[in-house]
Amino acid sequence: MLKNIFANGAIMLFIGLFIYTGIEKILEHDQFFEKVRQSPWLKFTPSGVIWALPITELFVSGLLITRRWRMYGLYGTFLLFSFFTVYMISLNFFEYYIPCSCGGFFDTLPNNIHIILNTVLTIIAGVSIYIKKHSGQIKFKRVI
Repeated sequence: MLKNIFANGAIMLFIGLFIYTGIEKILEHDQFFEKVRQSPWLKFTPSGVIWALPITELFVSGLLITRRWRMYGLYGTFLLFSFFTVYMISLNFFEYYIPCSCGGFFDTLPNNIHIILNTVLTIIAGVSIYIKKHSGQIKFKRVI
């Protein structure tokens, strides 16, 4: 019971985070593009690829909202936060300045706090996947 409350709370948290940051990146797309272009590894990324991030965040939140696709949304959440965390750690290791393009109040977080937050959210996503898979509430169905 408490495990499911934890997992469902995490799912609601992820839905809110992805909707907030996805919409923020779309509404403030000029600032978002500028910050992405400041990254030493993403400065030559085509605009279409940059648009993929907020669209993916909104898509994953849609998967999390829909009961049938929730496990896919949790896997997407885990992958996104894993990528974000590895990206932040690697930039922090190799570069002095890390432009944060997360959107909203996340832009104001110091890098070390941002890395800790991303790591914690990745762990929460992983634990939620484990709980949901072993609770019997969500069965992982084949799509194809």
